[in-house]
Amino acid sequence: MVASQLVFAQEAAHSGVPNGDVLSGVAFQTQPVLQGQNAAGAIDLHFQDWVTLTAQTGTLAGTTTLQAQNGQPPSPIIAYTASADQESFQLQADDETGGSGGDLTAQTGAAHTADIVATQIAFATPPTDPAALNGDVVSGQPFATQPVVETRNAAGQRDLNFTGTATLALASGNIALGGATGVAFNNGRADFAASDLKATATTDGETFALKASAPGLPDISGAPLIADVVATQIAFATPPSDPAALYGDVVNGQVFAVQPIVEARDQNGQRDLQLSSTAISLTVASGAAVLSGTTSQTWNGGLAAFSGLSAAGSQDGAASSRSKPRPLVYRKFRAI
Repeated sequence: MVASQLVFAQEAAHSGVPNGDVLSGVAFQTQPVLQGQNAAGAIDLHFQDWVTLTAQTGTLAGTTTLQAQNGQPPSPIIAYTASADQESFQLQADDETGGSGGDLTAQTGAAHTADIVATQIAFATPPTDPAALNGDVVSGQPFATQPVVETRNAAGQRDLNFTGTATLALASGNIALGGATGVAFNNGRADFAASDLKATATTDGETFALKASAPGLPDISGAPLIADVVATQIAFATPPSDPAALYGDVVNGQVFAVQPIVEARDQNGQRDLQLSSTAISLTVASGAAVLSGTTSQTWNGGLAAFSGLSAAGSQDGAASSRSKPRPLVYRKFRAI
């Protein structure tokens, strides 16, 4: 009896696969079995050719070439990794050209569907913002690039059949997370593009990390992120004053006892600690007073402390505010 054909005596398979018959990236639970048979289907116990398994698509891993013993190669330990979820493939067996039974015709097995089953959740896209020159995102502003999370198998392939809701929370840090933190999976992907997620820091340069959750999968923490406070406004942290001005805020013509301090802040009142080197100037915004002294300072960590400033008016109340009722003199100054 001489083998005239290769036959798949047993096809590759997995049990309990929800959306296919084999798991992508996992060694087949039932390994394929090949035999050298004659035309009547009887196994040729003397068939000893080397037989190689290949696949038209995807990737086979493991021992894919084995020598037949007693008419069939030993069961290999191989796995098929699909290029995408629900990929259809077939295994093909071919023996060596100069084997004992001659060159047998290559045999193609049954069609299989490779199912990618998620075992983990991953950040496909982390939150970013190009306006955060000293960090990853701008504090208090919706992320310019909102996060995207995916459900994947151990090989990093996306499970297109995964359903449920992805939830984001704070894994570390003291920032306040705002916006919609839950998004439904679509083809194994949850895109937070419409969620207006934002991180509001308690101080500039604060570090935090996001945690992603999905039903039935372990939580995952993203890479640490830095919330950058970007100044959008100027504010008087300390106005000029003088306790000697009994009927006003400052004494006309005298150096302010308490000199003004100005800060660069964002819309939430947080100071931009990275703002330095550039200049800020004070001028009189209203009234007839004349501002004297060093009216220009350099930002230092988003703060500018002035010194030697005084204000003189042509009459009482213009700078010392002796007249009643009166506006506060510091409110008449303008920071540029």
